Amino acid sequence: MKIKIHYSVVLQFIMILLMFAGCSTSPKIVVDIDYKETNHLQGIAADSNYIYWAFSKRLIKTDYDGNKLDSIVIYEDVLGFHFGDIAISNSKLFVATEENVLKWGEQSKIYIFNINNLASPINIIELEIPHPYTNHGAGAIAVLDGHYYVSGFFEENEEIKITEFNSDWEFIDQHKTEISNVKLGVQSMSNINGTLWIGCYEGDDNSLYIYDKTISEVGFNNFHTYYGVCQINNKDLFVGRTSKYGLTYVEKIAINKALKGI
Repeated sequence: MKIKIHYSVVLQFIMILLMFAGCSTSPKIVVDIDYKETNHLQGIAADSNYIYWAFSKRLIKTDYDGNKLDSIVIYEDVLGFHFGDIAISNSKLFVATEENVLKWGEQSKIYIFNINNLASPINIIELEIPHPYTNHGAGAIAVLDGHYYVSGFFEENEEIKITEFNSDWEFIDQHKTEISNVKLGVQSMSNINGTLWIGCYEGDDNSLYIYDKTISEVGFNNFHTYYGVCQINNKDLFVGRTSKYGLTYVEKIAINKALKGI
């Protein structure tokens, strides 16, 4: 009897084994996706039981073993629709969204879901922001002390700005930062121990920028959080990752390790 070997399956199995080698110090949780259906990872969030994954084309909810429990696609056929980074607050999932990533900053919205049901958004906030805001819409969101902070795509060498709203989504301020010379602007933003962690593709050898709630700089280093980061307890993070072998996962990392050099 001849046995037919599917080498792609074998390779993927080997890669997963390699990833989980030494997982006692840095465990990884893999989510099984079809890249053609999801595109790449944009952001992550987590509560005590579940992980929420935002891909360009799809939102996915899993347990801590990576088993998919819920999923949603919105405007799948609309050119330029793009989920961005996400945040959780008061049992709600907030998704920074661009409805036309090709158009200059006119269709930025925040989709809000009940974390127990991703079937459809419970609210959609149309952002009213003075320009310049972002060149191509909302791409990152964080919740800090009841206020919402939103940012997104900027051209290289352009000064990054973060727009602040109160709990009723009323505009408060547009904060200028010292971040510049980064590719595609802000990719992720998260509340970690009361500070804003801003993840960018590398620029000037830095990738992570940390600010307090007044948008005063705390520090920066080259720790990669541009696929999303969230705090899971007092000392640990989940950090979004993708591998060259096509795997998408979150990695548990100590906050102190991420802060090295700051």
